[in-house]
Amino acid sequence: MAQREFEAMPVTKQTVKDKIKAVEIGLLNGTIEPKAAYIQAKVVKDIADGIMEQAKHLIKDTDTSLLPDNLKGIELSIRNGREILDYEKDSIYSDLIAKLKEREGLLKSAYQHNQKVQGVITDESGEVIPVVPVKSFSKNSLIIDLP
Repeated sequence: MAQREFEAMPVTKQTVKDKIKAVEIGLLNGTIEPKAAYIQAKVVKDIADGIMEQAKHLIKDTDTSLLPDNLKGIELSIRNGREILDYEKDSIYSDLIAKLKEREGLLKSAYQHNQKVQGVITDESGEVIPVVPVKSFSKNSLIIDLP
């Protein structure tokens, strides 16, 4: 999309809501093909993500006075990054994480074994490994392979 096309569309929260609502109505009344809408939205999202990644590091300040008319009223601010602690540098933490991963693998094996043969498994000490229940299911997703 060219810069002029961006400048022609007013950019407000209401404009975004209105565009989404218009597509929702089109989907519900059958004037918009759902698969086409999904694919086009995914492509637009990927384009937007790419543009933002490229432009973000070029923004030097938060002054919006030189923005085009359709962007008047928008405010930019900077949120400073925060400290991220390196818990892996603590040997006790690292050991606990390793034990959790090992236990998770054992529980997953017990579940998979039970799915195949409806039986229990034991660890090397003879302890029966419990078969944990399914907590939830991940969402189905559509995979889009562009030509």
